[in-house]
Amino acid sequence: HFFEELANSNQAQFEYLKELVDKKEALNTSAGILNTIERINQNRLTDVDMDRLYNYDMESDFGIKVNSLYVYAMAFCLLHEFSHHSLDHNFHTVGTEQEETEADYNAFWSIYSDLSDDERNTAMAGILCSLISLIFVNKTLLDDGIHPLPIERIFCFYDLIKDDNPKYAGLLCHLFYAWAVYVHDEDMPGLDATYEETLEKIREYMLCKEGIANMNN
Repeated sequence: HFFEELANSNQAQFEYLKELVDKKEALNTSAGILNTIERINQNRLTDVDMDRLYNYDMESDFGIKVNSLYVYAMAFCLLHEFSHHSLDHNFHTVGTEQEETEADYNAFWSIYSDLSDDERNTAMAGILCSLISLIFVNKTLLDDGIHPLPIERIFCFYDLIKDDNPKYAGLLCHLFYAWAVYVHDEDMPGLDATYEETLEKIREYMLCKEGIANMNN
């Protein structure tokens, strides 16, 4: 399904993906994961799908790197939930956007402050992956009335760390392009400049898209 989208697309922003198809094991793996996510959303997992979910590579160099990102992404999610307890949020009422924002920041700084160098870089990449996964789950980008809007949430934390490592911009660009393929969005700004410049175009585009979605809701 993923490769069909690439083959059928004449959009300039997807040309660079076509060039990578035969060169990057990562693209192959990512395509399989995206297809599995789609099947999970449609409640039609097969026994083969279930076996793949429980047997992802965690021993090769590539597998270790991917698993490290996953561990820190999950750590951020778990620390977010624990932060509600440590910040004495009221569990007898519906949560508020302020509480969710506080939990985000508390989880972020708990990780950021405890790490340094390569380990911090890996953790921050994991956090960005965790945040951008929100738009794969909530493809409509709609406000749930409790959490900060997903695109603003992503860029809030990117802005905190973007000067630490220029690779974060590249990571987000590729993740947004993967999302664009996943949701059949052919209007995503193309990769026609530096990662930092391209990401700013993507930011403007996605914020506008999010705003229109919620205005029409």
